[in-house]
Amino acid sequence: MKKTLAILLLVLAAFLASCAPKFTTYSDGAFSVDYPAWKAVAVPNANAVVNVVSANCAVRVDKIKIGPLGFEGAAKILLQIAKNSGSFVSISEDITASYANIDYKVGVAGTQAQVSLKAKNCGENAYAVSFSCKETQFQKNSNLMNQVFGSMKC
Repeated sequence: MKKTLAILLLVLAAFLASCAPKFTTYSDGAFSVDYPAWKAVAVPNANAVVNVVSANCAVRVDKIKIGPLGFEGAAKILLQIAKNSGSFVSISEDITASYANIDYKVGVAGTQAQVSLKAKNCGENAYAVSFSCKETQFQKNSNLMNQVFGSMKC
């Protein structure tokens, strides 16, 4: 009985591990972030260095040269991009000299999406990681989002 239970637990653990998304890492100098190894898609944006999608969610990484505006200026540009990304619904923001958190909802192609964007000041460059899902899927994927954001380093 114990042997059967042990085998059953091993099969269950293997099944659960196969359901979890595999991750890959983007790194550039001192910055790195782990993100799901979903399908890569092209984005008509020169700043995007990673853009992957699943059936319900997407992760995007942008590299932005900070330049004379400083990090806060670059973060305000990200905020403006968020506001122009569709039928804008709501936003909350927290921007400092070293990080930015921007959360918003937007209507795109008849569906409402929820987006959380985290940006870090890494010297000459800012790196912005956005995690977006259909609004109905956002909470279900919050652990995955926290895993991605928790892996951001510079």
